[in-house]
Amino acid sequence: MLAIAELLRPSAFPHPAPDPVAEETHISWVVLAGEFAYKIKKPVRLPFLDYSSLAARKHFCEEEVRLNRRLAPELYLGVSTIVRTSGGLAIDQEGPIVEYAVRMRRFSSADRLDRRLAEGRLIGPDIDRCAIRVADMHRAAPQADPGNAMQAAAAALDPVTACLDALGHRSPAVQDARRWLADREPVLTAVFENRHRSGWVRECHGDLHLANLADLDGCIVPFDAIEFDSALRWTDIQADAAFLLMDLQSRHRRDLGWRFYDGWLARTGDYEGVAALRFYLIYRHLVRAKVDRIRLSQALEDSTERRRIESRLAVHLGSIRDLVRPGRPALILTHGLSASGKSTVARNLAAEMPMVRLPADLVRKRMAGLDPFDTSAPPPAGLYDHEFTEQVYGELRRLADLALDAGWNTIVDATFLTAERRRPLMELAVERGLPVLCLHCRAPEAELRRRIVARRRAGTDPSDADLAVLEDQMAKIEGPAADERDLWLDLDTARLPPAEELAAGLRSRLWA
Repeated sequence: MLAIAELLRPSAFPHPAPDPVAEETHISWVVLAGEFAYKIKKPVRLPFLDYSSLAARKHFCEEEVRLNRRLAPELYLGVSTIVRTSGGLAIDQEGPIVEYAVRMRRFSSADRLDRRLAEGRLIGPDIDRCAIRVADMHRAAPQADPGNAMQAAAAALDPVTACLDALGHRSPAVQDARRWLADREPVLTAVFENRHRSGWVRECHGDLHLANLADLDGCIVPFDAIEFDSALRWTDIQADAAFLLMDLQSRHRRDLGWRFYDGWLARTGDYEGVAALRFYLIYRHLVRAKVDRIRLSQALEDSTERRRIESRLAVHLGSIRDLVRPGRPALILTHGLSASGKSTVARNLAAEMPMVRLPADLVRKRMAGLDPFDTSAPPPAGLYDHEFTEQVYGELRRLADLALDAGWNTIVDATFLTAERRRPLMELAVERGLPVLCLHCRAPEAELRRRIVARRRAGTDPSDADLAVLEDQMAKIEGPAADERDLWLDLDTARLPPAEELAAGLRSRLWA
């Protein structure tokens, strides 16, 4: 095995490196030298990887650079050689090659998102940037061959079964998960095959948690994507997103997790994927629970480390139990004029309740084949005519039905100006025996006009509404019909309560 101590001298590097140091994991060493970091793979063979030969280590160094340059070209600089010289081991110098290393730009561990969260420095706008960055990564990722869809169910289900088997039968949460999987397997099999055929299985990151994301110079950068097992990165984009959502939830920041997921959904448009989300969240928690169970068996009795692992394991098992027993989901509709604050309310509730948010503006533009975030061109003719609007509201109902069927609270973010528009969605909840509510969002007319002018000037909002649209809406808007009055809640968005307070009030009303 490589004598890493031989590299810890300034002359071993082709650049200034006054005080090189080494860090170690179970599969690699990382040598920190000046402005660079060198990641060296250990010559090990484990059940999930094989670095036992020099040729394999070179290959996986090249793979790591190839994969991660798509995500973080500013970090991954290339593959370096480690050679034997008369003075000892050296990097990128003359001599026989004895090893290879991934050469990276060095950055502070304080920039990692897990550290920022632990120190109270990870806030909502950071999560919004993270959602956009991860969604754009997934949108650009290569798609799997759709012809392999018949293998998709086994690829998704087998790792979960393996985790359940490894965890055994002692935990009630694991037994509940096993029963849930048996009940849902026929539905999930169809979902996985359809997801594969539809192009949502892609070459993803594979290990997308907070410690593998960094905020560098104001940009969120994913790094350390899995190179050693293609099956772990060729996966549903929902599985990749679920990893980060699970990580935030398990760190007691469900609000930030669902804020990320809402922003990611809006950017990818993968609303049908919510049918697979619960499964992938359960899977991610099961993996963490399995690892914690192994670590628990190795920890000393009555140690701080053992208590920490026990606490973390309890969080994952509790989350699994909650996921397989979701209870009755609720449906919320927004109602109000353009710029009345509907989307702000819906986004806040998506994070706090939590809920799947279905934004009409984004759905409409995607149905028309448009990029909803490209606001540079005026809307094409017909985008807002009666026939196409009927199709948009029909699609919102279909997506709401799908999200509710998957057990998720759902909020449909649209104007719903008339009772005729609201009725199909209201009936959807009534038919299912689910709680439903309509939030009437309002603000003074002068404030509506000010908001519309401001967002038109900014040019970043997907809504195309202008003052003429507002005038038309004011002439058409209808209050609650007789059968809606008990399902109506009035909100003055100029004086909104804190999001957590609003969410608590809605929970009491919906599930009273």
